[in-house]
Amino acid sequence: MQGAVIPRRFARMRAARGSRGSSIIEVVVALLVLSVAIVGAAGAQLKALKFGQVSQQRSLAVLHAAAISERMRANLAAASQATSPYVFDFSYSEIPAKLLEVTAPACTATCTAEQMAKRHLLDWQAQLGQGLTGGRGTIARVTAAAGSPYIVTVMWVEKEMVDSQRSLNCPATAPTDVQCVTLRFHP
Repeated sequence: MQGAVIPRRFARMRAARGSRGSSIIEVVVALLVLSVAIVGAAGAQLKALKFGQVSQQRSLAVLHAAAISERMRANLAAASQATSPYVFDFSYSEIPAKLLEVTAPACTATCTAEQMAKRHLLDWQAQLGQGLTGGRGTIARVTAAAGSPYIVTVMWVEKEMVDSQRSLNCPATAPTDVQCVTLRFHP
């Protein structure tokens, strides 16, 4: 006889004894790999949300800088003066107190160029405070001469900062947790 033929049912039993418990280990390893993948995907989703918020804040800051520059272009009589009423160049911490000193009457019929500039400045600062966390802005001139370009700086506290460093566009007087966008333009 060539060899004993093992009935099928005994062959299956022998195979089952040798692989006993290996399927449980495979399931546990698969669950472990799956859980690591799910945690990684959740982390990536959180990062995406964080960077989306940062992007939204920065886009809004650029829009606010452009908005005040357009208001200044519309009020060229005040913006082109050597001592322009639009110039509002203070440190981040000084801005709230300095805003209290700016008075702009609610002129309904006609406003002078200076009154309009002060109203623009107050409205702009209010919009910055509402739209951006800790939002404040400064307007400076490159030189004090008439016709000199302006530098508009929008500052805000970025909660979701990546590197906790002040951006390069910020003035040296700004706190380290403040981010800035600057716009240089000629009215």
